[in-house]
Amino acid sequence: MQGGINIDKSASERLISWHNGVNIFTKNPIVGVGFNNYRDALRQENALKLYSADGGNAGAGVDSSFLFILATTGILGFLSFLSFWVLTLYNLIRDYKKKRELISLVFISIILGFSINSQFINSLFYPPIMFLVYLLVGCYYGQRLKFIS
Repeated sequence: MQGGINIDKSASERLISWHNGVNIFTKNPIVGVGFNNYRDALRQENALKLYSADGGNAGAGVDSSFLFILATTGILGFLSFLSFWVLTLYNLIRDYKKKRELISLVFISIILGFSINSQFINSLFYPPIMFLVYLLVGCYYGQRLKFIS
């Protein structure tokens, strides 16, 4: 009866990943360790799991996109990243209230869905998802600018 009462292996590894991310963030809270330096920070903390010689694909990230941003860019980078998404969500909600367009509701749903999903896996930095999300946000802002000018 794994998962209902006892934490299974996958959840356990995710909790360890979150713990390592928080640990690295607390040691470098203002500017983080640098975007491509997370694996080295894990190595310095002796927290790198050696599934392969370089730690494997999992050695370069955290199982949470927002925690990954905190650990690698610190509070400054996290606030910049978060402000972009909060502003985008604010504009979408405002546009939906004004125009009642279905497309705004679709964009709101996509952004909220990815935000919730990215708390449990590092999905915001998976290239196909990044491409899709930023393409959709770019299309939204592009159509918005078309109506403004």
